[in-house]
Amino acid sequence: DRIGEYEFKSKSHQNEFSPDGVCKAPIYALYVKEELDSWPEQELRTRTWLEIPEALENCRHAWMKCALEEGFFCKWHQDKDIN
Repeated sequence: DRIGEYEFKSKSHQNEFSPDGVCKAPIYALYVKEELDSWPEQELRTRTWLEIPEALENCRHAWMKCALEEGFFCKWHQDKDIN
């Protein structure tokens, strides 16, 4: 489910159409049914399961932290029956 969207500025996406480099990032909540021992991007990315407070401490970008603080995931989770 798409649960929200955040805007952020990106220096690498500045061009004639977006001189300020404004980008939009959709936010999706995913329900994990299975965790694989290996995955295609494992050489590039690490996988870590975190509680929201710990995730806030580890956000690399302000817009990601803002998305967690705004509670998009919490609002979505309350509306779902995940049993």
